[in-house]
Amino acid sequence: MKALITVLFGIGVCSCSTTRISEVGESTPKLDSMVYYIFQEEYDECSTSILELSYKDGKVATGYFWGTSDEFSEAREGYYHGFFVLPMENIQNHGDGFSFVLDSRKTQFLSGPIKVTVHSTADALKQGGHLWLQEAKAFQDSVGYQASFSKEGIVIHKHKSKYDYYEDHPFKRISLAALKKRSSKCSYEKENRKLWWDQTFSLRVIMN
Repeated sequence: MKALITVLFGIGVCSCSTTRISEVGESTPKLDSMVYYIFQEEYDECSTSILELSYKDGKVATGYFWGTSDEFSEAREGYYHGFFVLPMENIQNHGDGFSFVLDSRKTQFLSGPIKVTVHSTADALKQGGHLWLQEAKAFQDSVGYQASFSKEGIVIHKHKSKYDYYEDHPFKRISLAALKKRSSKCSYEKENRKLWWDQTFSLRVIMN
C-alpha cells in the first residue's frame, strides 16, 4: 500500500510540474499578425515612410519605422535628408489608436533608403549602405507620436513635438510583397554619402 501511495504521489508531482510548464509556455506572447503601412511624400520619391506593426490580441505589440531625418528636424534647407530604421518604443494602445516614441539618439543615418527587410543601421551598412553626409548628432532626439486608425490605414501626427508635421501623415496599408517590389534606390544617394563628399573634397584640395 505504501509503495502504491508513493507511486501515485510521484505521478501527481510530475503531472503538476508538467501543467506549470505548459501554463508558462501558453502565457508566452505570440504575435497574431504583422501589417505594413506606407506614406509617400508627393514632392520627393525618396521621402517614403514605412511602418511595420506586429499585432497581439488586436493591439499593437511591437513596431519598426523606416523614415528620414526630417522626423528630427524643424526645417531642411540646402541639403538632402538622411535615412533611418528605428524600433518603436513605449507603445501604448488606446481606444482608436496607439502612441509610440522614436529615439534617434546614438543613431547613424544613411545616405539612401533602407530596405524594409533590414531592421538596423548596422545591418544596412553590412549590406552595402553608406553613412549620411550630414552630422548625425544634429538629428538625434526623442519624439512622441499619436496614431489613429482610419479606413485606409493609419493617420499619424506628432505629439507635443518641436518637429511637428505641417499636416497629419496618412499611412495606407500595403503588403510586404508590394513593398519588396518597390525600388529602394534614390537619385541623389551617391552625392549624399559621407565618403563621396570626403573623397571629392580631398580631390579638389589636391587639384587646387
